[in-house]
Amino acid sequence: MTEQDTLLGTTFAGCKILKKIGQGGMGAVYKAQHLTLDKTVCIKVLASNLSKDSRNIDFFMREARSVAKLEHPNIVQVYNFGEDNKAYYIVMSYIKGQSLEAVIKETGAFSIEKASDLIIDVLEGLEHAHSKAIIHRDIKPANILLDETGKAKIVDFGLARSITEEKELTMKGEMIGTAYFMSPEQCLALKVDHRADLYSVGVTFFYLLTARYPFDGKTSIEVIHKQVSETLPNIIRILPGTPLWVSHILEKSMTKKPEDRYQTAAELKADFIKYKDPENVKKLYSSEISVNMPELTSWMENEAQEENSKETSLKKSEPRAQILKPHKIHAEISEEKSAADIEHDMLKAENAGTKETQPKLQLTLINNVIKIAMHLSLSLSIMAVFILVGSLPTKEMVTTANFQSFLGPLLSDPLKSGLFITAGIGLVMGCIHIKPRKMTFLYTVTILLIALFSYVAGSLALVPGNFDMISKTVFVLKSAIENLFAKNNIIPYAVFCLIMGSTLSMKDDWKVKIIGITLSVVSVNLTYRYFMTDLYTDTDRLMLGLTIASLFIGVIVSISRQTFSLLINPALFFLLSNLLIFFVLSGPQITLLTGEVAKEDKLRVWNLKMEETDRQLQAFASMMPEYDFEGKPIRKRVDRDAIDVKIKPATARELKRIATKRYYSILLLSFKEIALKTGGFLIISLLLLIMLNIAFIDEILNYRKEGYL
Repeated sequence: MTEQDTLLGTTFAGCKILKKIGQGGMGAVYKAQHLTLDKTVCIKVLASNLSKDSRNIDFFMREARSVAKLEHPNIVQVYNFGEDNKAYYIVMSYIKGQSLEAVIKETGAFSIEKASDLIIDVLEGLEHAHSKAIIHRDIKPANILLDETGKAKIVDFGLARSITEEKELTMKGEMIGTAYFMSPEQCLALKVDHRADLYSVGVTFFYLLTARYPFDGKTSIEVIHKQVSETLPNIIRILPGTPLWVSHILEKSMTKKPEDRYQTAAELKADFIKYKDPENVKKLYSSEISVNMPELTSWMENEAQEENSKETSLKKSEPRAQILKPHKIHAEISEEKSAADIEHDMLKAENAGTKETQPKLQLTLINNVIKIAMHLSLSLSIMAVFILVGSLPTKEMVTTANFQSFLGPLLSDPLKSGLFITAGIGLVMGCIHIKPRKMTFLYTVTILLIALFSYVAGSLALVPGNFDMISKTVFVLKSAIENLFAKNNIIPYAVFCLIMGSTLSMKDDWKVKIIGITLSVVSVNLTYRYFMTDLYTDTDRLMLGLTIASLFIGVIVSISRQTFSLLINPALFFLLSNLLIFFVLSGPQITLLTGEVAKEDKLRVWNLKMEETDRQLQAFASMMPEYDFEGKPIRKRVDRDAIDVKIKPATARELKRIATKRYYSILLLSFKEIALKTGGFLIISLLLLIMLNIAFIDEILNYRKEGYL
């Protein structure tokens, strides 16, 4: 039996000790009967081995002084504190119930409604504590009790400090708390204020909903590293069907930088109250369209099950990070960084004002910049390799673009072309390897198109003579550079601006959205410039008006868009604008071609009628002659009416269809010839490469699971 166990059944600090109800690193907790107040109380007694150190005594008594200032129904009340027979104690109200941590372990995760109610209780208690300039610094489920009425009460203000104490103690590089629930600034031993408690509230809310920690690890150092550098896991992936407002609150309360979080407990509490009301949620998300997607839901549920199974495996096979106590944290940190180094860093942060350094975050940023540079280098190398493959010398000089010319480099030197293609495939796999989501359909198609158009640019280039591989490559590059901004190569730019503009205009960031809208408008302008001819007149004002209206609607939809919609989509309106301007400007040229086709058809009909007349005359000549009553030969006449019925000219509709088909064929042939002469295929490959790298950067910025950017 320990020294503190001898208190059982005795009178201590004016109380009758009834039984021990808890034991921790700081000491023991007893249930007792207060003799003066005649009520059941709880007594926390500092361990005798810790009371030999004045620092531990100050630490213990700080809780008493902190909580004594607070009187709130969601905070455990302190009745008395002091020293009795060289033992330090705190007498506080007795709560019949369990901690949230114990309840979670017994019953599992809470519902969103129950968890929200408990967090509101905690926030009301913190709001009162913060108003008294008291920071708890160790909010976690183990320090929140659930009483018989279901109300939450905050306990264990042992780490609490006033604002005035905070500045002095932070200078010592002291880092105290439980790793799973510590804010990044606590992990880095930076200056801490009340917003650290709000971060811990966010982690607690996450834990109540999932029964797991957002950042887990084998050691406390690993957990601290994740708290500082990794992005919060998406709770919707862990719990499919979770409302968006839950994800919003978690993300805002657990932002790495304190200035980006909720600034007060009252502000966070107001959001909980607002979103808990079904009517408010209905108003806030009235524009959100719910789509039943069984495959997606099934995938998300499978993902959640896999993650939960990994969590279970971790619990069984690997030790978890331990709760951090002041002396233990200091011991672990000292292995990597001395106390003098920490003090130096803290002084540097203090002198820098608001420029508090976060080396872990900087390393993550540098890591992603390196990934982006690697991806750009690899994609450029893919483009270069396939240009070289297409530029391999062929047995015959390329004079026209056909399938034989396309296969020429591969057939002329299979070994060398095979080596280049193998290298190109390796580069493609390298790009996919450093990509967060690995192989995705659109990404794979784009990178294959880059390889294809780069090869075509080399294999079908109309070079003046038999060039070697390097000379032909240089010729192709020179042609592309010289004609980079030629009018004949406008269409690839128009398509590029349309795709990128449509994509960026659907982003939430206003700067990106404006760039997207601008690119979409530029795409319409480029389409107009390419197809505009002297034949166009302003007679077809209706179509031109529809073009402008479609473009305007696309801009409005992009600005006001809050959720994705398949029909009310800016990309569709921008595409429609380009198609309308194409049809408007193609109309006069198709009309001109229709006239030419009509002349050709008229000549065709006349020739057919003449052939039919000659055929009938020859048939008459081969027949037996017939005579009338006077004995004169009967001369047979050609039936012109029958010929007219048999051979008819094409209708106006057929003429226009033929003219339209011919117009599209001319456009395609013209584009192919121009592209071969001006390096157009290489320009297309370059634009696809730009799109590929922008998509890679966007994926890194939005990827959450691996902790990118």
